[in-house]
Amino acid sequence: MHLQPKLARHINTRNAPINQPKFFSGKQIINASVLANHI
Repeated sequence: MHLQPKLARHINTRNAPINQPKFFSGKQIINASVLANHI
């Protein structure tokens, strides 16, 4: 199941290496990492 975008970004900023593979596909992992870096 997909998390809400805001919640997903919140998790990414805190636990990116752990949570990204569970919640995001390859392209989304990259995009989420970029978003996390800009927060």
